Amino acid sequence: MKRLLPLLLAASCRTVEDDLESIRAERMRIERRLQVAADAPVWVSEGENAFDQFVRDDDAQVPDFIYDHVARRLGERKDESIRAETREGFDPAKCLADPAAFRGRFWRVAGRIVRVWPEPLDAGAPVSRVFAGVFYPEKGFPVFFHVIEKPDALELLKDTVEIDGLFVKVIRYTTPSGRTVTAPFFMARSVRRLM
Repeated sequence: MKRLLPLLLAASCRTVEDDLESIRAERMRIERRLQVAADAPVWVSEGENAFDQFVRDDDAQVPDFIYDHVARRLGERKDESIRAETREGFDPAKCLADPAAFRGRFWRVAGRIVRVWPEPLDAGAPVSRVFAGVFYPEKGFPVFFHVIEKPDALELLKDTVEIDGLFVKVIRYTTPSGRTVTAPFFMARSVRRLM
């Protein structure tokens, strides 16, 4: 039995490292397989590489190949063409209950701006940085967003802003104070200040 214990310990350490390496290799294999065609729509919703199967709600991660593709495609589009695809009537309660029904579509959402900050991206990303932000619609839930274009000067906690944003997923995280925050996450080309 003495002899088995060191072997078990060595095997368990090697297994954890092997598992991590296996996960990294699998991620790289999937990302290579899922190189998205340059002419693909902003959100790939059909076929074996449909984005929905790779998006998991209730965490704060978006797979790099999806994020990069959406950012690149948004940067190539004009606000007017996005606005033409945008739906009105985003319902946060229904979205949080069934994110898949809202995912991959442009929605017009507005609210009071709380925070905006530049977010640098990795060297291989299609844009060098995005602007991340949070606003609160009248119904009181937070909305997280990333926009490609730098927003105009905004007065935090006073200005009302609007986005025509692509709904990507529901984000859930715990704040340092222990509070759980659940919110929709959108990617958009720009944010507009409403008068």
